[in-house]
Amino acid sequence: MLASLCTLANSSLTDALANFDETFLISPNILPERVFNSQVNATIDLFITSITNSFIRSFRVIRDTTQGNILVSNMLSSLTFRLVVNETTTPNDASTWQIILRYKIYTNGNTTCSCHDTPTCMEPAYVWTLTQSFTKMFSVPGIVVGCYTFEAMLQSTFICFYNQTCVDWLSQSLNLTQSLNFTALDPSQSNRFQLNSNIENILEYMMIEQWARNISYANYYDQCHPINCKYSYIQKNDVLYIITTITALIGGLTSVLQMIILPFVKLIRRFFCTVS
Repeated sequence: MLASLCTLANSSLTDALANFDETFLISPNILPERVFNSQVNATIDLFITSITNSFIRSFRVIRDTTQGNILVSNMLSSLTFRLVVNETTTPNDASTWQIILRYKIYTNGNTTCSCHDTPTCMEPAYVWTLTQSFTKMFSVPGIVVGCYTFEAMLQSTFICFYNQTCVDWLSQSLNLTQSLNFTALDPSQSNRFQLNSNIENILEYMMIEQWARNISYANYYDQCHPINCKYSYIQKNDVLYIITTITALIGGLTSVLQMIILPFVKLIRRFFCTVS
């Protein structure tokens, strides 16, 4: 069951990434690098949240449907049946049979829980002897049993599989027809999840240990470089700049007037002298 969930998570992620690769970043102007990184990171965060919520939502629908309809587990772990004969006191009347349903009860420490009240009832899993007495040999750390196999798996952890002794116990208890060497998991390979993280928490992250982000502003600029660039800036001028500018304007105006007025005066004098 866990391997099937892992395959499903992998295929769901592959399809989601293919759709994400078709997403375009459209902007009327070239974005500054700071704004570009911020916008792309926000888009990636939204994608991660959406895909993980969609993945876990499908299981919630199945769980709610199973629990709401009080479906019976094929292993009779939630509900058992008992056939009771109702004998009649009237002669020649045939006895009737009645099927009585009985919800399983699980005990976890000092807590007792019935599958009639909640489908998440569970208790530690044990390895039992194969004799008629069914004696408990040892408890399997992190593994629980409950009303439904799927619910019990979600509440279980991998802590036993990080211990070689526990793995060897399970291997011997399974009585496999062929000898297999099981090696315990390496705790140093996991950075995101704790050793006692239950499987439900791991599924909420789609079993993804780490997301790798590759954001390149250089590639973005190469594909979206603008045809023209322009910029403007606002600057508050100081007193010295204002005085210098006014002086330059006055000096320039004086030079222009000298160039224009002197020929104009000469022209007027020549005109009046000609008239006289």
